[in-house]
Amino acid sequence: MKMFNENAALGLMCSGQCLVRMHTRHGAKWFLSDGQVSEETAQKLVMRSDVGQLDPGLFAGHAQTYLLRSHSHV
Repeated sequence: MKMFNENAALGLMCSGQCLVRMHTRHGAKWFLSDGQVSEETAQKLVMRSDVGQLDPGLFAGHAQTYLLRSHSHV
């Protein structure tokens, strides 16, 4: 599986892809539809002012899906 750096992940998010946190048998991992993003890179992306939550997640306060604000309704 491809592992994307911050610039590549941001480029994919610019094209409308969501950054999604999923739980696997090896723990929580971050994914785009074309591959995986490290925890460190995902945290940098989530903290950006132009990235917002797409949904509230399964548990309140724990969003799992993020988009660039230009591609979301947040």
